[in-house]
Amino acid sequence: MSNKPINSTRRYKVGQVTQYDHFYTQFHSLNPVLSETGRQTVGGDFYKDADNLRKWQNEIEGSPDGTILKNKNRVLASLPQARKNLKAAMDEFEKERQTAINSGKIPPQDPSRELAEKIYKAEARVDVERLALARVKERLAAIREKNPDKFNPDVLPYGPVESAKMNADNILREIDGQTVSLIKKNLVIDDPRSPYDGMSVPEYRKMAKAWRRARSKKRDELRERQKKGEDVHIPFGVSRVDAKDLPAWPDGVPNMKNKKK
Repeated sequence: MSNKPINSTRRYKVGQVTQYDHFYTQFHSLNPVLSETGRQTVGGDFYKDADNLRKWQNEIEGSPDGTILKNKNRVLASLPQARKNLKAAMDEFEKERQTAINSGKIPPQDPSRELAEKIYKAEARVDVERLALARVKERLAAIREKNPDKFNPDVLPYGPVESAKMNADNILREIDGQTVSLIKKNLVIDDPRSPYDGMSVPEYRKMAKAWRRARSKKRDELRERQKKGEDVHIPFGVSRVDAKDLPAWPDGVPNMKNKKK
């Protein structure tokens, strides 16, 4: 059994483990993201539809806790479920070893044939799901780069006002025109056009609230000056802002995409 996938997809070279090859090919051929056969069940121009790709990204990795909403119930998304199945199979092997130890026998180095097949099947499923997720993210990045206006029509048009859009599973997918992705089990702004690319959404919301409070205070000051007869312009509460008026990246806030700030 192997713990580290080769080239982020297969964990065994082709021909190294026949059972794994069989299951990997089977899962790959039926996967809605990876195969033509699978995409026929989805319909549409799959790889050119950002909304469709986001939907499948959610189906594969789920929300931060690894779940999605199906038939009004929270269930594990496909990749977390595959990982859970693999862990269960490996735990079963450890149980076989412990049983032998408890009986005063030499523990087996390899699982039984039946259990080995279960493990290879679970490993193949995990690796195919990981490949599908990588392919979806790759295509979304390509769409963003080639058609930024179609991907998100406007980034921060009114500044950080926390205008949010949710996906079908009621998970945040966009905030103030910025794409949101799940990174390291956190919802993170994942949009190269944004000055907050890589900021976690909770930190972004904290920054946004402080920015709006400061702007509200500034408007109150302008109103007082206006009452005193000064000719000052008071901007609307929600109005388009220039890039220079956006708040700076807060000190001490890490970039979840490992970019230096």
